[in-house]
Amino acid sequence: TPENQYYQFRNAKTGQYISYSSGIKMMTRTTLTANDNWHLMKGRVDVDGQRGYWIIHPASTWTPQCLQANLNGATGATTFNIANSANVQRWLIQSMEQMRESEQLALKEMRQQTIDMLERAKQMLAVPHLENTEGTDLALNNVLNTIEPQVETSSSTTELSSMTAQIETAISTFLRNVTATDPLKPFDLTYMLVNPTVDENCDGWSKEGTVNYGCVEFYQTTFDFNQTLKQLPAGTYQFCAQGFQRPGSATTSYSDYNSGNNKVTAQIYAGSKSTKLAHICDGMQNRKVGKGNETAVTTGKYVPNDMQASSAYFAKGLYENSIISSLAANNGSLKMGIKCTSMPSGYWVIFDNFRLYFYGKMAEDVLLGIETASVAAGNQQHNTLYTLDGRRVDGNAALRPGLYIMNGRKVVVK
Repeated sequence: TPENQYYQFRNAKTGQYISYSSGIKMMTRTTLTANDNWHLMKGRVDVDGQRGYWIIHPASTWTPQCLQANLNGATGATTFNIANSANVQRWLIQSMEQMRESEQLALKEMRQQTIDMLERAKQMLAVPHLENTEGTDLALNNVLNTIEPQVETSSSTTELSSMTAQIETAISTFLRNVTATDPLKPFDLTYMLVNPTVDENCDGWSKEGTVNYGCVEFYQTTFDFNQTLKQLPAGTYQFCAQGFQRPGSATTSYSDYNSGNNKVTAQIYAGSKSTKLAHICDGMQNRKVGKGNETAVTTGKYVPNDMQASSAYFAKGLYENSIISSLAANNGSLKMGIKCTSMPSGYWVIFDNFRLYFYGKMAEDVLLGIETASVAAGNQQHNTLYTLDGRRVDGNAALRPGLYIMNGRKVVVK
């Protein structure tokens, strides 16, 4: 309406208007009222090359009501939120041609999501495991064999979404009834984590940190960076991340570390279990990696000194951390992350690459003491090494990938 700059929205099929009266609803009108007027406010963030609009009911208040997308295709009224993160409040207004293109894109993306979920289920079946309940493998296979032929021929996002949900349910049932048999080959549940590699932002996590080079850092400030997964099966979990803390300046940290005084205050945790994050000196190198800013903590020993260098050290497989935790009952919740309640002057924490693994009913003490060695198979030498059956390994020989006993501890060599 040019005179007052308001917009009205009419459903082309039913003739009803979007209206506001103690909530947003569809109304049949012969004469429009003020309840049928809406402001449009353009967003600042692109969605598939387009900008969304807030659809706001005019009101003499700083907190007007606007149209929001709710779960399962429903809509509703909510308080206007100007933040870029309020994406459920911004709407694309498209031509019929644009809408068809969007629908085709959505169909393609949903089909790929279903294919990905099928592949995850197959990977679950390939993990060495025992059935706690007879017929568990067969039940999951039956679901996959039923759904897989339908994926490429389906022309409905609703159908594909339903297939994905069926596979997710079948995987959940499967995990409740199996136990991994190899500590080195667990069920990989990393896909359940939101934004596990934290490449561009902290979406999905409880705290905003500085993100760059695919890493998150906190400097001289306390934090609790976590997320919680719900409806999980009972059993043993391993939560992993790459990361370290520099407790003070580089030289002070090395001096303390070299004298056996580990002043790390940051922790990786899952549920009620926690352990100290790696010390920056745990990943010291004899020569520079060559990316970003690195500093010598002593003659011939280098550590990262910025986010780019840290990312390069992580890429080498350094600074691995893990914690073992368990859930006693099905449908449990597991909160996991990295936190620090004391970050004095010069303290720096940086991390990346979160992972979550599941072992079923495998006991925690089978996994405790297993550490991931920051070495590559075939090019690292050790002194006193034994296989799990007690055979000594030549300390001057290049190691093959596997599980070894080194200095009285179980170590995974990748």
